[in-house]
Amino acid sequence: AHTAPLSNEQSGDSLEVWNVSQGTRVGKPIAVLGRVSWIAILSDGRTAVTLASTLGESLLRTWNLDAGQLIAGPTAIGGTVAALSPNGKVIGVVSAGESYRSVEKVLYLNAPDLALVQTGPPLSADASPATAATFDREGAWFITGHAQGQIRFSAVPGVAPGARPVSADESPKKDVLTGHTGTVTSLAVHPNGKILVSGSEDGTIRLWHLQARQPLVPPDKAQYGTGTGFDPFTGAMVDSTEITSPDPHGEPVLRSFEPEEM
Repeated sequence: AHTAPLSNEQSGDSLEVWNVSQGTRVGKPIAVLGRVSWIAILSDGRTAVTLASTLGESLLRTWNLDAGQLIAGPTAIGGTVAALSPNGKVIGVVSAGESYRSVEKVLYLNAPDLALVQTGPPLSADASPATAATFDREGAWFITGHAQGQIRFSAVPGVAPGARPVSADESPKKDVLTGHTGTVTSLAVHPNGKILVSGSEDGTIRLWHLQARQPLVPPDKAQYGTGTGFDPFTGAMVDSTEITSPDPHGEPVLRSFEPEEM
């Protein structure tokens, strides 16, 4: 599923479902009021979640893709960064709060009814705005990328204890990864659960060892790219980039390769 602008007569984006193997659209586009910044498909394959900005509000909605109907929402969450847990049952959303001075916090909502499950503790007061998010494979850690290039780990309440061994001398700084010099635009976790990949406006994609919270690849060998993801079947990484594109006009292209190639 992806989104596309509506016609001139309507304001907002449309939600479209495609058969990837055939390259054909399935059913009719679903009108989503506002500009969609995030979309996810639940494990049933028939339900989608969208996060869209409408009249200055960030609104979550869930949709029945077969019927093209709204299931739940709109639910105002005050943020534009979200991720779906690996089991497809929980949506994590970074909420900016009600004022510009508010410290961001993570809201956890049920999918698909969007009922608030719990609110995580505030992110660090010195953290720049969150710009990307994902969960680890166990759903125990909510991982956020930030405008100043940091990557932060937030324990999911009630899930994170015991998710990984923590040594007695481990510093809280282990939960903040640094290396990017620009805004982090995308995050993804390898299907084996051991590798995190991040893309940034600094033009690089970087690989991180999730348990050690350390770079998997030396900084000088970081690949160039901005959007990142993993093929869930093969584990190959896919990145979209304008920097290494063979197209003379610099149009984005897709590349796939094994992490070991880096």
